[in-house]
Amino acid sequence: ATYFTARLHDAERAAAVRQRLDGLAGLHRYQVWEADEFAQRSRAFWLFDTGAGVAVVFMGVIVLIVGTVIAGQSLSAVVMSLAREYATLNALGGGLRALRAVVLEKAAWVGVAGLLVGGAISALLLWLGARHGIPVDVPAQAMALCVVVVFVLTLLSGLVAMRGLARANPVELLR
Repeated sequence: ATYFTARLHDAERAAAVRQRLDGLAGLHRYQVWEADEFAQRSRAFWLFDTGAGVAVVFMGVIVLIVGTVIAGQSLSAVVMSLAREYATLNALGGGLRALRAVVLEKAAWVGVAGLLVGGAISALLLWLGARHGIPVDVPAQAMALCVVVVFVLTLLSGLVAMRGLARANPVELLR
């Protein structure tokens, strides 16, 4: 067998049982781990030794790039549709720095809206999974990483959308 699992009546004695099993002569081919250590080793094996983890990371990078391009194009369309308004703000002394701040703020609000919708859908799916007896553990670090990735994506898309600010020239108002 690849592995055996056991449950102790008294979890406080886990270290003593582990030490006793490690000392048995016939078990030299086996290692004894507690549940947390076994879970950690299983995750590390899946991520680094099977190739599947690298594939997931690669797919995540591709999704980040594609998401940035799509969100950036959407924000660019919004910026270009408001070119006359931005040109007016620029003519009134707003300056390109202030206009860039407005575009980045819009991108941040898009990110916040996405996080709210995504968070609600994720909560619903986690609730449905728990209701049907599917054990799902989403660590706080993973959630925090997702929030950071979403904000990186929205800020990168905001930077892509800033290309449209070149059209916010006050000369546009004279046409």
